[in-house]
Amino acid sequence: MLVKGARDQEEIDLRRLVEEVSLLLEHELEEEAVSLRLDIAADVPSLRASRVELQQVLVNLIANGLEAMRGVDVPLREITVRMDRPDIQHVRVSVRDRGAGLSEESLGKLFDPFFTTKAKGMGMGLAICRSTIEARGGRIGARNYAGGGAVFEFILPIDAEIVQQAGAR
Repeated sequence: MLVKGARDQEEIDLRRLVEEVSLLLEHELEEEAVSLRLDIAADVPSLRASRVELQQVLVNLIANGLEAMRGVDVPLREITVRMDRPDIQHVRVSVRDRGAGLSEESLGKLFDPFFTTKAKGMGMGLAICRSTIEARGGRIGARNYAGGGAVFEFILPIDAEIVQQAGAR
């Protein structure tokens, strides 16, 4: 991640990618008694991207959600990963936890290198997520959810070739 150079690009089925990530985090999800719910729109296409990079982003966001719910008494211990198409050229991925939410002070600094709300955190996870998403032409942000918890959301452009194929269907 920290070394410049070409990254392997491949066509990625996002549903399958989230399933792979859930297997990677299966132990942590079980340990925290948290279920992972998927809400993926039928029209979400594949993306051309680095599988490893997108896995790392999702692992980080879901792991942060797990941490946010640790020690918080919530009736529903769930992380929701939602994917949809806000328009023909983009895919939106959001990860919602049901923790305590984010302070107003931290909202503006979350993606800054070395900023952390964790006692033992380095403050690099979300900064790396941001650089990964922005290097792919996307954007990432966070907000509190009105019903409790936080939502981290990124939007990525769909490969132009895939957009053309989807329009031809």
